[in-house]
Amino acid sequence: MKRWERATQVLKLQQAEAELAQHEPGSHRHVAEQVGIPRSTLQYWQQRQEAVEATPAVVAFFESPEGLALLHRVLVAAHGVITLLGSGGIRLVCVWLELTGLHRFVAASYGAQQQIGTVIETRLLILH
Repeated sequence: MKRWERATQVLKLQQAEAELAQHEPGSHRHVAEQVGIPRSTLQYWQQRQEAVEATPAVVAFFESPEGLALLHRVLVAAHGVITLLGSGGIRLVCVWLELTGLHRFVAASYGAQQQIGTVIETRLLILH
């Protein structure tokens, strides 16, 4: 099974939504083919997006390329301040994500955030 990068998911879903707005209902198969993703993947992404417990405007923003870029910057900043500058750890990043409601858009589990923290630390080491 192919795993799509989050940025690719957002772009493909945005393209598909624009195509669906121009076609009649029930044309998911055709639109999925045009965008280059399986129909089942398109349907799954749409269902996942509809299940997010947030207002449609908030979901639309964080499911856009601009919203995803902001989310990444905010997450890197949280890791930097909490784990690198402060005396906190990964668990505090997870709690922060829950308290801000951003856990609806980014994985807030310890394992997921530990992977992100490792990537951030590795990239910082490369820069120095």
